[in-house]
Amino acid sequence: MRLFVDDVLQRYGAGDRNFASTELDDLKFRDHDLSGINLESASLDGVYFLGTNLQGANLQRANLVDANFRQANLRQANLAGAELEGADLGGSDLSGANLEGANLRSASLRDANLENANLTGANLKGAALHNAQLRGANLDDAKLDGAYLKGTVLEAESS
Repeated sequence: MRLFVDDVLQRYGAGDRNFASTELDDLKFRDHDLSGINLESASLDGVYFLGTNLQGANLQRANLVDANFRQANLRQANLAGAELEGADLGGSDLSGANLEGANLRSASLRDANLENANLTGANLKGAALHNAQLRGANLDDAKLDGAYLKGTVLEAESS
């Protein structure tokens, strides 16, 4: 089912959090509170979530190719198995997020906070991770071939 920004905001405002398997391609959200929203398996190609609060959101297996999450709050969000190729997550807070098996090929994670995130088996080939915070992140079996890691913090500094 195809929805538009006003439809989503109206339903969300009325207490509906379930938007699983909906089509939201190319919609533009800016600085909205959509915390706890369920977008599992939704089609979100090219969607904009600039500065949007998606804390605790379920984006598992969502199609997010070329999506824009700049400065978004994705703390504790579930993005397991999500398709994020070419997505812009620059400056986003993904601390504690589950990105297990997510495809982040060629995604921008510049200045993103990925502390304690689960990136097990994630595809980060060619991803831009400069100045990203990855303290405590699980990178087991993650693919980092060609990833740009300049300034990336992987462990806490020793005192």
